[in-house]
Amino acid sequence: MSASAPVVASINAAMRRLCRNRRAEKEITLDNNSKEALKKRAEASFKKEERAREGAEAKLEYEAEDRAVGEKTARLRALRLAKEAAENV
Repeated sequence: MSASAPVVASINAAMRRLCRNRRAEKEITLDNNSKEALKKRAEASFKKEERAREGAEAKLEYEAEDRAVGEKTARLRALRLAKEAAENV
């Protein structure tokens, strides 16, 4: 048994180093994943805000066009009524 004791100790030491390396590798992977996840979340948040801004701009444009159409319709109606009144006199 005494001859195998150094071999066992050597194997145990190698296993401990391997485990430490794997833990460190896992931590690095988690850090990278965290950085990537943060980056993805930031990009998603930016895109969401951008869509909201674009939506607000589109709504303002739509409302402005709607007002312009309403004003034009009112002006044309007034002209038509004035013309009809002039023809009836």
